[in-house]
Amino acid sequence: MAAPSILQAANGTASILAGGDLNFEVSLPAPTTAGTTVIICLYAGSPLNPDPPVGFESLFVIPGTSFKHYWLRRANVAAGEQSWTLTVGVAGGPMIWRVWEYNNLHPSAPLAASAHNGPTAGQRTSWSTGTTGTPAAVETLSLACHGWARAGTAPTQVVDFHSHTNGFTEDAELDAIVGQVHIQGSFSSKVTEDVGGPYETTASITHSAPHNDDIYLASIITLLADTTLPPVISRRIDYNDDTSYSDPAPPTRLTDVLAIVYWHDYPYRTLHYGQEMYAVDGVILSGGLHPGGDVGWEAYRQGLHAEPHPDAP
Repeated sequence: MAAPSILQAANGTASILAGGDLNFEVSLPAPTTAGTTVIICLYAGSPLNPDPPVGFESLFVIPGTSFKHYWLRRANVAAGEQSWTLTVGVAGGPMIWRVWEYNNLHPSAPLAASAHNGPTAGQRTSWSTGTTGTPAAVETLSLACHGWARAGTAPTQVVDFHSHTNGFTEDAELDAIVGQVHIQGSFSSKVTEDVGGPYETTASITHSAPHNDDIYLASIITLLADTTLPPVISRRIDYNDDTSYSDPAPPTRLTDVLAIVYWHDYPYRTLHYGQEMYAVDGVILSGGLHPGGDVGWEAYRQGLHAEPHPDAP
């Protein structure tokens, strides 16, 4: 199982004005790769209730009737796509969006976890996303959005989200103004390997003119890595009656193998079960199997963690 990795991303702003076009487009710098996942986050200065583009699903929406975050996903995207059109239900104010393309995300698993905090009015020096639940898997992708807004006064403030906690890295920060509505959003991300949740990040806030009318909100979503293993390159099972089965014949060198699993039908069925071996420069390092019972090993392609085969004892 490989950890999620980003292929590309982009961000931008849009304005939906009364009497104007209710459609707007988000786009990536380059065409997509087949089989990847595209995720869109939209921070809107009003409840626009956008219709997801064709093939996208709604993952999470901050509840309420004021400033909102919308999270959308499309798994198993086709090759060559680059832009998507969103249609909102009503005219509103400014919007900020970001779109990511990731590989190694699970193509069908539901949202693993989510949380939000706000919208809440008042002066703040930091703001948390809220804390998610704990997903069962340990290899995940978490994406977060921190937002600020001010409405009804001249939009002359300068706001900066920074110093995101718990290992989150800020990917982008941008603002948008329509009339006297000013919003600013910070997008951040974190990939975890071998460490489970829960997940949360707090951003520090620097504000040129803080006011009790400032609005803060944040949200976080967590997606699972793809748990699908590739085809087994080679498998060998040695039975205790001195017969053996191999599929295909066991090679002496595997140049593209990282991990090998061996399992052992020991009387207690625990010793060495699922233990990993490794191929260094293509040479299998077996680590030594204990005699007795049925033993075997499986080799998987580089970059993926191996797991015991379902036929293992």
